Amino acid sequence: MADQLDIRRASPADASDLSFLILENAEQVLRPHYNKEQWQVFAAYYSIPAVERKLRRQTVFCGGREGRILGTVGLQGDTLVGFYTRYGYSGQGIGTRLLDHAERFAATTGIDRLHLSSSPEGLPFYRKSGWMEFETKLVYYSGVGFEETRMEKDLVNLGAPGSLLPA
Repeated sequence: MADQLDIRRASPADASDLSFLILENAEQVLRPHYNKEQWQVFAAYYSIPAVERKLRRQTVFCGGREGRILGTVGLQGDTLVGFYTRYGYSGQGIGTRLLDHAERFAATTGIDRLHLSSSPEGLPFYRKSGWMEFETKLVYYSGVGFEETRMEKDLVNLGAPGSLLPA
């Protein structure tokens, strides 16, 4: 299934689709764990205008099939951001392919260590993908606290034999 995934750089024309994909996923996965204030802040953070702004300042990739976006991931400097798969498509390798793509891209730009902030729901996936936790704390967006776990992954060895990048 995921071997049919076409990964490309997102464009401003994708903002509406990306906003919908992220909010649809979060409605099912995150909202049950958020209070009303948290959900309102999250929904505003991924509104269409907010995604349009993110597309201007981040390197955002989207993966899809037959013209339908099924997942997205972004990079802002050495930080992985905005990583979501279309709800109902988990377990098909889409997230794994997007994460691998973002890690390889970051490594080719000279980034040695990549960081991210994960919700509690994302931790098992990241652990399985070789990410290491280093801090859990409340992070505030628009004055509202969210529990996030900071994680990192060493990209230096991606060029080792048998790895993602050629040596």
